[in-house]
Amino acid sequence: MELTPTGAVSDRSPAGARRHPVTTAPARNEGHGMAPVARALLDLQRTAGNKAVTTLATRRVPVQRANAVVSKSGMVGDIPGPQVNDAADVRLAIERLMHLNSITMPGYDAIAEVLRQHDAEVAALPKAEQAAARKKPVDVASLAPLVAALVRNAEGSINPGVAQWQLGVQIGAPVGPGLDNVPSDVEMLARALQFEGLATNVTADAASHLPAVLEGLADLKNRILTGVRPEGPRLPGGLAAAGSGDYSKVTASLDGADRVPEETVLDWANLLSKTARVAPAETPGSTITKAQICQQIAANRANIPNRPGVGLAFSKPVAPYHQGISYTRSKELLRAGAEPRPASLTEGSDSRTAANNAAWDELLTEGSAGSGNSYDSQLMTVGRGFGVQGGQGAAVLNAFFSADASAKSALLHVGFTVEGTTAVVVDTEHQVVLRGDAALKYITLNKAIYSQLANTAESPAHIDKMSDAQFGVMRDNAAKIPQEVFDGGTYVEPAQKPSKAVPKPGPPRSVTITAPWNVDVMRFAVHLKHAAGGITWNRMITEGTGSDGRGDINKLAGLILPHLPPHSAYGAGQLWGGEENRMLEWGEHLVGKQLSKIAKLPDAATVPAGTRYFAVTGGFKVWSAGVSLASE
Repeated sequence: MELTPTGAVSDRSPAGARRHPVTTAPARNEGHGMAPVARALLDLQRTAGNKAVTTLATRRVPVQRANAVVSKSGMVGDIPGPQVNDAADVRLAIERLMHLNSITMPGYDAIAEVLRQHDAEVAALPKAEQAAARKKPVDVASLAPLVAALVRNAEGSINPGVAQWQLGVQIGAPVGPGLDNVPSDVEMLARALQFEGLATNVTADAASHLPAVLEGLADLKNRILTGVRPEGPRLPGGLAAAGSGDYSKVTASLDGADRVPEETVLDWANLLSKTARVAPAETPGSTITKAQICQQIAANRANIPNRPGVGLAFSKPVAPYHQGISYTRSKELLRAGAEPRPASLTEGSDSRTAANNAAWDELLTEGSAGSGNSYDSQLMTVGRGFGVQGGQGAAVLNAFFSADASAKSALLHVGFTVEGTTAVVVDTEHQVVLRGDAALKYITLNKAIYSQLANTAESPAHIDKMSDAQFGVMRDNAAKIPQEVFDGGTYVEPAQKPSKAVPKPGPPRSVTITAPWNVDVMRFAVHLKHAAGGITWNRMITEGTGSDGRGDINKLAGLILPHLPPHSAYGAGQLWGGEENRMLEWGEHLVGKQLSKIAKLPDAATVPAGTRYFAVTGGFKVWSAGVSLASE
């Protein structure tokens, strides 16, 4: 969420934004259904002859699995037990199955709803009972789509989108029982799987290739599902598309004289500002034109696999938002520990380290390491809610690229970078370099660039550096928490410099903090600072400390809630809907869980001035200047 210094809201995840991954899978069935082994044998006989069928019959056929161990805590599937179908494990499983195209969107949504109901039941319990209830297995009777997906995942099949996403190889059609099984696609998969130590039964005999690939694909998908093998391609440059675990070297399908060397492409920001012929070509005596560089970058973008979950934010935008791209990993997956914690969270004293960890956890709701969106006034927001227009998003990317040269190259490869606080993008149609607002508006709907950012930032090779870059920017901003907040003591505000507005500033104020702030109050303040850059820690301490010398949620909420810009009028009050309500989640729902809830709005004529109605599931939360909230 982004707020202007005056408090105007521009949230980073609008209502209707996609909350879970989508796939680019073809509409055709990939051999899922009845008698997959028989179908595989018939297909093999048709494409490779009787000898291939005989070869397959003497080898191990992957067993269809209806359960899988997905974490250290337990497994998911159709068998009962105390360590089966823990909610966190189910979330992790459906996320991985989605990335493997093994669960349908209706199936994913059905399981997500089961988990939402499970979470709601846990939240309704007394706090002392919630930890135990959270570990209670999800009823297997409600997990039929998951069980079906586990069986489907055991098949040796793959579509082009998953092959690109998980292996970094480009195939033209699905491979698997009863599918196209184009020989060149099978060969490409065989090479990729052998690099993984799979499909080891491939021999010089072409008849051995398809059965070995089918077996290798089943093993690969099971390894990814169970977390044994990280997601994303692991191939070295040159086979198909990928560098070590990322998408930084995806190459275009230009041949001969049309191909532009990679080192030339990566220098586009410099070369495209020169004359029409800009660089030596591979052929001595020839040159490369701007048009060729732009053509190569356009081809590179076209060749980037769409990241599952990267898509349009709205079916129909609602003011103040515009149509744009939206991507993030699910909050459930992040809470389950899908991403590493920044090493820089550990700092100085135990209390400072605890404060850093609390601040990092608080912004989990803003996004994942590679999150990106382009639908609000920031034009581009990255990671855990860092707006490029506000400067923090550019600072994150600069820190990331400085620490990780290959990540910078991955984005240069598709014509995107940052210079200082400015985004820089190649306009391939007009063969020019765009900067600032023009650059960000140009890529508002560019799935390839946002996919490349997400693929790179969330790959195992780069995610640690991206996480550290984000916390580094937080540590200088929202997480720059004065020590007195978490240790207690006397806080003295920085001396003000004379200005036109305050030519003769008074002496610095001091505030005695009698005890560390409640951690949820501190987290609320972190989020408030992150969202509203104009609200400083100095102001939150001097105006947000209660008479008891501790952080006061009423005073802190009062810094922003009365000043929310109008969304829509309701009598003498205001009505808020959609994602603006996410501020009710701040500080572990510190405000939202205390506000009264009504089933329907009262008659507009009876609404007191200053009242705010937040539209939530099943009714409205009500806030007014007279509301009293408990700080702990």
